[in-house]
Amino acid sequence: MKIKNLLGIFLFYLCTISLVSCQKVEFDFDSKETEESTVVEGVVITSGGKPLANVKVKVNFYESKWLSYHNTRHKAETITDINGKYRLFFSVRNDELKTDRDKDLAVNKSYHLIFDMNMKDSEKYILPSDMQGSIISVNPPIGKPAEKVNKRIDYSYASFEREKTYTQNLYIPKKRYIQVTLRKFIPKQGDFFEICSRFPYGGECVANHLFPNTNYGFGEIGGYQFALYDAEEQTYQVPFALNENNIVMLIRIKNGIGTTEEHQLFVTEDTPESLTFEY
Repeated sequence: MKIKNLLGIFLFYLCTISLVSCQKVEFDFDSKETEESTVVEGVVITSGGKPLANVKVKVNFYESKWLSYHNTRHKAETITDINGKYRLFFSVRNDELKTDRDKDLAVNKSYHLIFDMNMKDSEKYILPSDMQGSIISVNPPIGKPAEKVNKRIDYSYASFEREKTYTQNLYIPKKRYIQVTLRKFIPKQGDFFEICSRFPYGGECVANHLFPNTNYGFGEIGGYQFALYDAEEQTYQVPFALNENNIVMLIRIKNGIGTTEEHQLFVTEDTPESLTFEY
């Protein structure tokens, strides 16, 4: 029995080493732009339409086959300038094009446009990690940020065409914390009260799911939830988008019945000073 276990462990590590050895990373940067180059460009802005400089932007090409190999090819990289603008150029190689043979072999190929926000101040801007945290319902309530989350926005493209220019603009709003109090909550088993803030965020697009009166998608910070049996009132510092229309979502579960309530809220440096909602 012990011999079989040792054999299983040996085979597991052998497979792991084999998989790791099949991961390949290479750099394929072009020294200059040509007529045949593929171009991705745009502008990154923050609240008030102000430019956001020094955001790292890059294009990577990924190719993989399940349990066989995973290749990463870095195609281009730059940072936004003082006007928030960026421009990337690269060559689409023949082996980066999709073919019928690739489909038959279950080969996955894709490009990724990545905006890296790791150098931006998380107290000043709403970053991707803000929307992936959680709140632990203890007394007092403690906010727990997401662990080991890259502060980046990643857009996937099935393919890029040669000699073509693509545009992708991005909006990263500034952050303002507002004190929000939830009152008169005497829960029964399974009851809870949750608050979420929603705001325009991310890539400019023409999709149907846009934040009202904007060309941008939705950002949401939620999980400010409590189900405490020893308090009728709790106060949180909730992040909102500064100088923007926000939507305050209140989610209530009472006696097994759920309700959702929305409030429009324009947030400035000074207003509102605080918010209070009752169960």
